[in-house]
Amino acid sequence: MTRDEIAAIIESFVKSAKRLKDCGFSGAELHGAHGYLITQFLSPWSNNREDDYGGDLEGRLRILAEIVDGIRAVCGNDFLLGVKLPSDEGVQGGIDPNEAARIAGAIASWKKVDYIAFNPGNFSLSLENHVPNMNFSPGPFLDLLPPLKKAADQTPVMAIGRIVSLAHAEEVLASGRADLIGLSRMLVSDAAAVNKAARGRESDIRPCIFCNVCWGEIHAGKPIACIHNPELGTSGEAREAPVKSTRARRVAVVGTGVAGLEAAWRAAERGAKVVLFGRSTDLGGSAALDARLPGRGDLAKTIAFQVDKVRANGVELRLGREASIEAIKSVCQMLSSLLPALQCSLHHLRKA
Repeated sequence: MTRDEIAAIIESFVKSAKRLKDCGFSGAELHGAHGYLITQFLSPWSNNREDDYGGDLEGRLRILAEIVDGIRAVCGNDFLLGVKLPSDEGVQGGIDPNEAARIAGAIASWKKVDYIAFNPGNFSLSLENHVPNMNFSPGPFLDLLPPLKKAADQTPVMAIGRIVSLAHAEEVLASGRADLIGLSRMLVSDAAAVNKAARGRESDIRPCIFCNVCWGEIHAGKPIACIHNPELGTSGEAREAPVKSTRARRVAVVGTGVAGLEAAWRAAERGAKVVLFGRSTDLGGSAALDARLPGRGDLAKTIAFQVDKVRANGVELRLGREASIEAIKSVCQMLSSLLPALQCSLHHLRKA
């Protein structure tokens, strides 16, 4: 990059932060991890420049320092500003935990950054460390944090990377390894997770299974998606209660895979009388088979969540039989025969 190109990049970062503030955002995070541009400047493995944007630590930090200064100049000191850094690039001659501590200490000394987040990996053979999936243990890189937190001095440190539940997040904070917890995929799975927990409704939180479909779709140039949250990206995704239907409905759902279970309890939650047909006597469909494979056990959490919701919302299960037209008609006839009794009961309740 030429010096003019570097100046243009710095200006773009600053304008982006200002735009966020103007739109009402409380802050922004500079992504200096995972092998992106800021990492490439910070790392001795990738930065072989011989001008004042390379060489020693001060030179490699220069672009980040000028970005931070520019953002503070236009957004002020009350605009929250975080930086994500590599805790370990995973490449020979790159940013290892010792170098990460040096970088964190230097950034903390500026006293212009509100927090520092750490996560390993770059775009090389350590790519899989960016977003640890279900094959990783919970919080696989948390043990790297204590010396980095010490180097960051008074600047708060954020833990990220396969924090599997809000209870797990609380454990990390209580251990003193981090001051903050960063959540992404958990909130992709359920945008209302934190609000539900605050109201004592942890069992209603749709669990993240860390399958990384959301990450994969983005890198494929597609809109973000979640394999078991159909409301992702909609205006109602953070809702905590359904919009009840004003009409009594009878719904037959065929198939007891994840999609069938979701459709059944969603309809019942909105007030419909739902019957769920399944040819198998087991619930979960092919996902249940997938969950038995090595490293795929987290998929069972999706099925357990769906089954709990089906039962809690009174869905009638008709398992081990084909959903023929005759079978569905018999359910409709049975429900129709109950309608006069229900209407009579409603009449007496109204009179009472």
